Amino acid sequence: VLSMTDPSSIVDATLSLERRVAAMIADMRGRRGLGQAELAALLGVPAERIARLESGDAGQAASLATLAEIAQLLDFHVTLGLHD
Repeated sequence: VLSMTDPSSIVDATLSLERRVAAMIADMRGRRGLGQAELAALLGVPAERIARLESGDAGQAASLATLAEIAQLLDFHVTLGLHD
C-alpha cells in the first residue's frame, strides 16, 4: 500500500519497483537463453551495465525506457497500468 502522506512509503514502493524491474530484465534475458555478456553485446553496452541493472540496487535501476528497449530487443512487450 502506497501512502502519499508517508514519504517512507514512497521510497519503499520505489525500491520495490526497482527490484521488480531488475527481476524482469533478468527473467527476459534468461528466457531467451542469453548471458549478461550476450545481452550487453546486443545492446552495445558493457556487461557490467547489465549486472548493475539486474542487481536492483538503488541508483542502479533501469529506466522504463531501458526496460522497453530490452523488451523490444528480446521480443517481449511492456505493459504499464494503475490499479486501485
